[in-house]
This record gives sequence, C-alpha cells and structure tokens, in this order.
Amino acid sequence: MISNKNIEALIITSNVKYNPEFNKNIIASSVETKNDYFISNIINNIKQNSNINNFLITHDLKIDNKDSLIYQDRLEDICKKEGLRLIVSPSSIKMPSQISATVAFKNGLKKINKEYFLFWEHDHFFTKKIDWQLISDCFFNGGKMIRFNRKINKKNKAFKINKRIIDNFEIINNTEFNSKILSTNLYSNGPFISEKKFCETLWNNVVFDYPSWNGHFGGFIEGPVNQKMLFDQFNMSKKDFMNKYPIFLYGGDEDLPIVQHKGRYTPQYQIKNLSFESLILIIKFLKQKIKKFWR
Repeated sequence: MISNKNIEALIITSNVKYNPEFNKNIIASSVETKNDYFISNIINNIKQNSNINNFLITHDLKIDNKDSLIYQDRLEDICKKEGLRLIVSPSSIKMPSQISATVAFKNGLKKINKEYFLFWEHDHFFTKKIDWQLISDCFFNGGKMIRFNRKINKKNKAFKINKRIIDNFEIINNTEFNSKILSTNLYSNGPFISEKKFCETLWNNVVFDYPSWNGHFGGFIEGPVNQKMLFDQFNMSKKDFMNKYPIFLYGGDEDLPIVQHKGRYTPQYQIKNLSFESLILIIKFLKQKIKKFWR
C-alpha cells in the first residue's frame, strides 16, 4: 500500500537551458537557482507538505558551461550536508534541453529505489499539505499515476475545437470512486506520484526518432508521451485506453491548485559570429536594460 514510507522524491534540476527551436542565439539562465538556498527550500517545502523524507536529485549538467559547473559544486555541498543522493546526467550547452532534460528524467528514474516516486521539476512548490488518503484511494482503485493540479480543475468531457483544430485535447471527468479525484487522458511534466514501473513503460513506449516536442503535445518528454497517448486514444476503445493509461488528477472539479510553478529565466546572448540576427538580439536586450534602469 502506498504511503510516504515507500516513496522517493525525484527532483530534476538545471540552472541553464538551451532551446534552439525557439531561438538558437539564446541560452536561458534560471533566476531561482542563483539563490544558494533554492534547492534546500524546495526540499523543505516537499517535506513539510508530504512527509516524504527520501530524496534523489538529478542534475542536467552542462559540462561546457561555467555556471552549470558552479551549480554542480553547490549541489554536491547541499547533498553532502543534508544526506541526499545526487545523480549527474552530463550533457552539453550545445544540446537542446528538450533532449538533455529528457535524458536526465530517465537517468534519474533508473536510480529510484522505491516502488513509488514523486516526480518534481525543481521550480515547483506545494501550496498546501497533500491528503495521503486521496493518494491511497487512487492507487487502491487501479491508479498508476496521480498528477498534482497546477491550475484550477475544470471538467472537460471532449476535445476543445477552435477554428477547426484541436485546441485542447485533455479530457477530465469525475471518477466513480472519489469525488476529489478526476480522470484524465493527459500526461504532464508537472509534479506527480507514480508507480516506478508504470512510468518506465510510459516514458519508454514512445517514438523518439523524430522531434515531437512542443506544439500542442508539450515540452521535454511530455511531447513524445502525449503524442503516443493521443495516437492510442484515437485507435483504441475507451476501456482499453483507460486500462493502459490509469492516470488521474488530484482534487475535485473547481479545486484550487495544490502546486504552483515558479520558473523564471533570463536570456544570455551568444555572440560567436556577430550575424545581423545576433546584433538585433543584442540591441533588443540593451533596450530592455536601459528601460529598467530609467524606471
């Protein structure tokens, strides 16, 4: 039976990211990780609101970036001081973070020692204590993953069509066993609790041969997973789909978020070959700085 005793928190962290699909000339630097107590504060927030005491930190380390190496030193000190496990997933600042973060997710999951785990991207925090009876009820009734809501829960019985395209393909309904747990057909990288084996299958049973990140499918591993789930939803019976993907949403209809996302990044402009495009970006950046100075 699931409880805070047989679960481990997997925290994924990185202080720089590169998303060339948006802009190949910019490296994004995390604002939150500049705080020396950032990771410690996140860990304390999880402990206070979940009573989980087992933690595994996985760092998407950019070996060719000075800020990332400095952050690695800080993580080593924190983990040594607090008795936490640290897994390093080495990558390069030249690698798109959509790929390197996905690799870090999977590397971290391999090292989980418990039957269940809490998945946590580092820039989230709980707004209130979780109800373990709800979690237990979900898994007792066949659930394999329960997502913590980051926005107000709103039931949605069918795809939302806007201008003849699917604007939102998440379907959210009541469950028969608990009014404070909703069913969903969508995976998210937002915080969740899952059976380790189920998540391994979910993350591995997807197509990585071509990029399917972003767009309507979501970023990082969200993209390939949600694309595969949507494929199955179109091509399987409703019963078979629900049996294959027993994913649920924490809270009832209209319930407020139990977690919040607070990820802020500042741009670092790469000036290697001063192209016209790079010059334009630098000018825009300087304009922003000047405006802030004169406010």
